[in-house]
Amino acid sequence: MNAWWSLTKKEFRLGFPAFLFALILFIGLFTGGYYMGRSFGFEQEMLMSSAVTILLFHNLFLVLYMIYSLSYERKRLHLWLHNPMPIAGLLTSKLLSGLVFMTITYIGFITFTIIYQNNFDFMNFSGQEIFKIATISTIGIYSSAISIAIIFIFFWSIYLTLGKWMNEFFSFILTFILFILVMIFYEYVINSPFMTTLTNWGPIEIHDIVTRFDFVITGEEFKAGATWDSVLFYVGEYIVDFIAIILLFIAACWIIDRKVEV
Repeated sequence: MNAWWSLTKKEFRLGFPAFLFALILFIGLFTGGYYMGRSFGFEQEMLMSSAVTILLFHNLFLVLYMIYSLSYERKRLHLWLHNPMPIAGLLTSKLLSGLVFMTITYIGFITFTIIYQNNFDFMNFSGQEIFKIATISTIGIYSSAISIAIIFIFFWSIYLTLGKWMNEFFSFILTFILFILVMIFYEYVINSPFMTTLTNWGPIEIHDIVTRFDFVITGEEFKAGATWDSVLFYVGEYIVDFIAIILLFIAACWIIDRKVEV
């Protein structure tokens, strides 16, 4: 365990430039939105556009962090793979450091939004509504970010394996084609009657929640508003997705451990 924590500390140092870049980018988006909004008279709308962009970007934060971190390891792959720690330990240390950095920026984003939400005409939410929106957004953002990152790790392991027999360009092309085929197959399976029956259990419906923000340009006006609706999701879908992601992670560890030679 001490060896894993030491490795994780190293990952924090390695990933700090990526975190710093994301932090500067988010501050820049807010600052740019504020000054552009003041200049053109659309301060609320531009700040809201910046906030939505940053929120959506958090879906990709972890995978972009993993791309940065694993690209660094790719340059010295023989040293990384020859580490006595299991592949699962090497990858989880990277995922943990990425999640911590993501949490810091996400908390900053939520804090900013809560502080300034009363300044927006269309965001005068009660404390209960803010808690509900923040909870649903957090669950959605983190589950999506982790899933995308692990899917990337799986296909990255395939890319490394194919790289044993061909150059990087062709291994990338083949991996990308395989990704498209797997996604098509997954979409077909997940929408099949069998999987629908398997996953459509444990319905949870949440009423009076903001489902989207609308931005409308009419003449010289730029308007923004929130759309309220009910959201229905099934616990079964999350359970099946969770199992699939765990299996992909195990498969990626096995491929890197058994098939990737340096």
